[in-house]
Amino acid sequence: MDKMSQGAGTGAPPSGRGPIVGIDLGTTYSVVAVHLKGRVEILSNDSGSRTTPSVVGFLSGDNFVGEAARDLPPQSQVFDAKRLIGRPWKHVVNLACRKHWPFGVFDDCGVPRIKVKVDDREEEFAPEE
Repeated sequence: MDKMSQGAGTGAPPSGRGPIVGIDLGTTYSVVAVHLKGRVEILSNDSGSRTTPSVVGFLSGDNFVGEAARDLPPQSQVFDAKRLIGRPWKHVVNLACRKHWPFGVFDDCGVPRIKVKVDDREEEFAPEE
């Protein structure tokens, strides 16, 4: 039996480890759920909501997620990263939504990278970061 199937359907995590966590990374909102003791529970974020805006923001050396990120200046925000993850540059370069992004996206050896303003400098990230 492989590790993926151990505990399947029993409500027990594989190999006696902690709970199983699932993330639905949506283009606009994301949801996090945990499978524990045979049940799946959708987790609430800091504001009590079970959905979190799929936005990350950067300011003064800190990273912000969700509503907190949306409150930052637009040039400090990254969103729509789901449209970039795992895609080659040739599929990203002509996305119509690019014209609405306050962050930059560029070709790095055939894969997209994100350039975002962090305070007075620019930083680069892979979309999955």
